[in-house]
Amino acid sequence: MLVTIQDRMISVLGGASALVGMFGVVHFSGQILAPVIPDSAPPSPKLVRPGSSQDVRVKEVQLTPCLAVGLGGPLSLLTTYGVSTLAKLAFLPEQKTVSEILKVDPKVCMAMGAGLFAASALLRFLSVRYMINIGKQTDEGFQLKTLCTRGPYGIFRHPIYVGVLGCTLAAPLVLDSVYALAGPMAYATWAYVWVIPGEERAMMDKFTEEYKSYCEKSALAFIYETLMRSVK
Repeated sequence: MLVTIQDRMISVLGGASALVGMFGVVHFSGQILAPVIPDSAPPSPKLVRPGSSQDVRVKEVQLTPCLAVGLGGPLSLLTTYGVSTLAKLAFLPEQKTVSEILKVDPKVCMAMGAGLFAASALLRFLSVRYMINIGKQTDEGFQLKTLCTRGPYGIFRHPIYVGVLGCTLAAPLVLDSVYALAGPMAYATWAYVWVIPGEERAMMDKFTEEYKSYCEKSALAFIYETLMRSVK
């Protein structure tokens, strides 16, 4: 049993290292977008984000004077990976792993996680880049002046959050642990119960009927509405 636990501990460390590397990919891919924002844009004021007190005097896309999307890796993703890793450690050894449930080799399971992460990170990257492309420099900083309705936003109402959620769902596959689902579940609860409703209200105040029409016509809107009703 001791050998098994040691082997599993090595697996946890390997999986955790992979997750840290994945977070680094998200963080540095965001820095690629930074030069797109004019250097002459005034620094953003210290904003109050839901669940964060971080000083955001960095390049970012502002949705409203109180809501912003930074170009770096989101702290929520790193926190989620930490929760997933701790959840696996807390329940070692597991009776049944994800690879055993899916009936695949653990290496294949990790590869599936890497693939899901890559697709999700790309979605987040394209979504942020799309916002930057239609944003404008204002006295309050670089922010959106037009509602995003095309590109990734023509498929998902909140593609950035969907992308990050996909990145979190890679954790159970990479760690090969059912208990690692605790991380994605925590992120989904935080995003869809705490953050997104506030952003929806802000966007409705800013774009009124245009945003209401977009919500009714956007693809996959029915899935989002079903999810939101289920958590209320």
